[in-house]
Amino acid sequence: MRRIALLYFITSCQAELQRVTLTFKYVNGTWVPVVPAPSPPTYALSTKVIAALFLFLLFLISFFGNIILISTISSSLTLRRLSYNLLLLQLGIVKLFECMLNITLSIAYQSTQPWIFGSFFCSLNSMLMEIVPIVETVTLSLLTIDRTRALKRTNLYKKSVHASPMKWKLLLGLIWFISLFLSLPLLPALIDSWPFPFRYSCHPVHELAAYYGMVSGSMFIIPWVSFFVCSIMIYSTIQDEKRRENKEQRGQNKEP
Repeated sequence: MRRIALLYFITSCQAELQRVTLTFKYVNGTWVPVVPAPSPPTYALSTKVIAALFLFLLFLISFFGNIILISTISSSLTLRRLSYNLLLLQLGIVKLFECMLNITLSIAYQSTQPWIFGSFFCSLNSMLMEIVPIVETVTLSLLTIDRTRALKRTNLYKKSVHASPMKWKLLLGLIWFISLFLSLPLLPALIDSWPFPFRYSCHPVHELAAYYGMVSGSMFIIPWVSFFVCSIMIYSTIQDEKRRENKEQRGQNKEP
C-alpha cells in the first residue's frame, strides 16, 4: 500500500477543516484508491463543558447587570431626559439583546454539538452577530462625542442636554434600522452561513462574504475613528484643565 497525497476538505455540517489521507492499493495490476474513515474530532467533551459554563457565567453577569441599568434609567423620567442616559439605555438594551439571543444560542450550540438547529437559525444567528456589534459600536461613538461636547463646550452643553430627547430617540432608532438593513442579506441565506464551533456561533462563508464584510465593516471604521479622535480631545482637555488649576494654585501661593 502506497501513500500518495493528503487532501483537505471542509465539512458542510461543521465548517471545520479536517485532514483526509488518500491512499492507493495495487490490485490486479491497477492502483485502486482507498479512503479510510476520518479520525473523530478532537474537541473533547470537557472542553465543551468548560466553554458552556463560561458562556453561562457571562450570560448571568450580562443579564442581571443590564437589567439593573435598564430598570434604573427607565424608572426615572429625569434620567430619561438626559442624552447620555439615553445612550447608556441603548447600550443596556443592545447588550441584553445579545445576552438573550446570541449568548443563549451559543450555550445551546456548545451543549449539543454538532449544530442541530437548522440552516434558518444558523442564518439568523449570523445576522444577529452582525447587528449587535454595529449598534454597540455606533452607540459608544455617540456617547464619546456627547462627553467630548460636555467638556469642550460646557455652557452650551448645559443648555442643550435637556432639549428634545425625541431627536436622540429617532437617532438611536435610525442606528437600529441601518444595522438591520445591512444584516438582512444573511437572513434569507443570500449569503450562506455555517456554524463554527471555536467561535461558538454561525458566520458567513459565501463567496460574497468578503464584499459583505467590507460593507458592514464600513460601519465600524467611522465610529472607531471618531472614538479615537474624541478620546484624544478629552485627554487634551483634561490635561489643559489640570495645567490651568496648577497655574492658579501657584499664583495663589505667591500672594503675600
